Amino acid sequence: MRKILLALMLTTLVMAGCGSSVAGAVGRGMTRYSRSDYQGALNELAEVSDREDRMNSKAACRYLVYRGLSHYHLGQRDQAYLFLARGRGMVVRGEREWLSEPIIAEMERALAVLASGMPTPPPLTSPPPPAPAQTTIIMVPPAPTQ
Repeated sequence: MRKILLALMLTTLVMAGCGSSVAGAVGRGMTRYSRSDYQGALNELAEVSDREDRMNSKAACRYLVYRGLSHYHLGQRDQAYLFLARGRGMVVRGEREWLSEPIIAEMERALAVLASGMPTPPPLTSPPPPAPAQTTIIMVPPAPTQ
């Protein structure tokens, strides 16, 4: 009996790990996207592309939209349209709860640009990090003693 329970527990852990690897890759892709690392986001998301048909609706919706937006920012119009149109289909069918409103708005703007034939805007670059503050130390000599 104990061996059966142990086997069931191990099977459950392995299955949970498989699901979390997809969720982890999608989450890492979203994080890289939020940092304007569009190529890094695309790399993370492409890692799980072969498991797209087994994703739950949350992962699939995020995968499609963030992958589409990453392609968009990299100037890859055809791929951007393909993924964004599929992601928008999920949003329209009621899956919008998995995306923030700013991302939904960005998806809509990108689709409008892609559908109009206007050129894709150049990738946004992040501002450089602020320079470290310089500290000036002023040494005051001690007062003379009497």
